[in-house]
Amino acid sequence: TDMSSNTGASPVVGGGIEHGRGARATARHVLVYNHSNIEKVRYPLNLALSPDGKMWFAGIEIESEPPGQYSYPAIIQASDGLVHVAYTWKRRRIRHAVIDARRIEPRPIETFVCPPPGSPTHRVDASQ
Repeated sequence: TDMSSNTGASPVVGGGIEHGRGARATARHVLVYNHSNIEKVRYPLNLALSPDGKMWFAGIEIESEPPGQYSYPAIIQASDGLVHVAYTWKRRRIRHAVIDARRIEPRPIETFVCPPPGSPTHRVDASQ
């Protein structure tokens, strides 16, 4: 899906993208991607939301510490509505984040500007 439809330019350049159709609990599409305009930069790792898979909105920043390597995201949404994201953390280990997408207030995606980190109510767990 082209995320440029509501931003003027796609923030995804050479990064990992994974998206899954939201469960009945959220009825939204969820996308995990590297929000960067620099080739081969794998940070930050963000979550975006879409009501229809065409227009995308900023959700939360899952990881942002530079010069991080947050790559190869895999995403599923459980029947309880929680979104589970597994990804490579700094090329050292696999991390698992659990996010309650129902509590996220979608915002417009600013071209190549990262949305602020999600509040603790948005990120349920991010363990190593």
